[in-house]
Amino acid sequence: MKQALLGLLILLSVGSYGQNKRIKIKPTPDEIEFIRSIFFGSMSSKPDETFQYQSKIRSFSLSQNIKFFARDTIITSYRNRKATKPEPILILTSEEKRHIKSQLQMQDSLMWGVRIIPKEKRLSLAKHGSETLFTISKPVFLRNNSICIFEYSYECGSRCGYGKSAVYQRVEGKWQTLMIVYEWHS
Repeated sequence: MKQALLGLLILLSVGSYGQNKRIKIKPTPDEIEFIRSIFFGSMSSKPDETFQYQSKIRSFSLSQNIKFFARDTIITSYRNRKATKPEPILILTSEEKRHIKSQLQMQDSLMWGVRIIPKEKRLSLAKHGSETLFTISKPVFLRNNSICIFEYSYECGSRCGYGKSAVYQRVEGKWQTLMIVYEWHS
């Protein structure tokens, strides 16, 4: 009986260790270009500032994205009643939905293995103190890299933060927000 309990304990500890294992990934040139254009093309951060981020996307965000992108038709979560043009929509094929789901499910165990932003510093959430800490997902590209699903957030203390998951589209060589899937403010 003691041997059976000991064996079960070992099996459970090995099983849980394997689930927490991180896979270091090397970003593609397209991923690096996309992330740099999002953060330094439209945000106040500049490449000469230290950019701190953690390597893990929140599980809740991942599960929300997996549910949202399981739909056939993607529309923005934020309707503008005064809009002069129609809200954008994205119709996904079955193959695209499978690709998105597999890419999102994989992100729970991924960690950037190399620098993706100049002067970056990776930190754990517990160690970031009061400085701004970003969380960035691995971009999910569709349609020959002309569409991208991406999530980022930042926290600047216990009562300060912002996050969004969005669909981006490459227009004339530049990435633009096509639609915001969801966003939060604190």
